Amino acid sequence: MFITTQGIVLRTHPFKDNQLIIKLFTKDDGLISCIIKKNRSQIILSEILTLAEITYKKTKNTSIFYIKECQVEYVYKSIPRCQQKISCAMILCDILNKCLNEVSPFLYDFIAESFKNLDSQKKYPVNFKNLFLIKFCDIMGIAPLNNVGDNSVLSLKEGRYILANSVINKRDIIPLCESREISRLSSLNYDNLDVNSLEKNLSSSVFNFLINYISIHLTDLTKLKSIKVLKEMG
Repeated sequence: MFITTQGIVLRTHPFKDNQLIIKLFTKDDGLISCIIKKNRSQIILSEILTLAEITYKKTKNTSIFYIKECQVEYVYKSIPRCQQKISCAMILCDILNKCLNEVSPFLYDFIAESFKNLDSQKKYPVNFKNLFLIKFCDIMGIAPLNNVGDNSVLSLKEGRYILANSVINKRDIIPLCESREISRLSSLNYDNLDVNSLEKNLSSSVFNFLINYISIHLTDLTKLKSIKVLKEMG
């Protein structure tokens, strides 16, 4: 049976001399692995982040499928020319590859539109990755309750804001400054990024705490090697 759907490439790795195995998050079938040929018609799927319509052969009792046809749906303009955007996109793809385990057309649309928005930004928004992760947490149903007060900090384990003076173990909470930034970012959208940009050091700190938060409530991301790359670039 042949299936046609939209997909975004999250990972690629060599298979045979003239073939690659790619992992895509698709709109209708969730996360799938496919074999592509290194020919003119399919090599376009060898690039991480590619948004395409694909037709693949779905066979029972196998976890890897063969691509029959593919057509790119969106051509990135600025991301390939900006190292910061490339690094940001790659780490987010790595995170998604680790976290995604369900079929969700809504989640697919969010991911696709997010990367299109990153591509449309004239300059790399330093807090894009943080807003993406906050919105992702919301869609996955693990977003913290935004019950923030004047002296509230975000509890990593409880997923809600608590009074700073009630904290017993500081390792269980996100510090006041970062907690406030996460709360503030929760009310923004991508169009606000340029006028509401974070300082580089604060952005990196918020990112690290969001990784810890997701690792507690969804999937352990602390061992991803690519996390270190984005920490260094800020």
